[in-house]
Amino acid sequence: MAAAYVYPSYLCFKAMRRRRPDVHELLFFCQFWVLLSLLVVLECLALPLLDWVPMYHEAKLALIVYLWHPKTQGTELVYSMLHLLLARHEPIIDRHLARLEERGRDVAVQCWHAGVAYTGARFEELITYLASLSAQAAASAALRGWRRVGGARERRGGGSEKSRRGVRVGMEEGGGRRRRRSSRRG
Repeated sequence: MAAAYVYPSYLCFKAMRRRRPDVHELLFFCQFWVLLSLLVVLECLALPLLDWVPMYHEAKLALIVYLWHPKTQGTELVYSMLHLLLARHEPIIDRHLARLEERGRDVAVQCWHAGVAYTGARFEELITYLASLSAQAAASAALRGWRRVGGARERRGGGSEKSRRGVRVGMEEGGGRRRRRSSRRG
């Protein structure tokens, strides 16, 4: 791993860090990383088959060292072959990539809308659930004999004289007890 990725990365870092980087060296590293990314993609696609090849990982390491080593300069040879192949099929590749990019945007927008709809539905369920809990708590308190008086809870028939007067005054001002509405069926 160090010979395949870390050392070439450090060499690339040093090449870019120079005050006046060498264009030929930067081109070499760009070509190297293009080839390495292609190798990684091909490896991902063919990994089930490659695991059965004897000494595959050692051969891969040897190929990567061959690509970046300054004495072999394998990157230039392999990239020149890849360049010929890509240059010949460049319009077709560009057309397919443009279609893929368009489909990717459409899928991303669809996923976004689905996510927003899902989140909205779950939020609505949460609000409904919390409202039902509040209603259950109020019904439970009513069954136990609690009532609300001026923002405070007190037991029916209990409490201080002052709070009972407040209830009476409030009832007189409010017009007495509430009446149940009867539903008419027609």
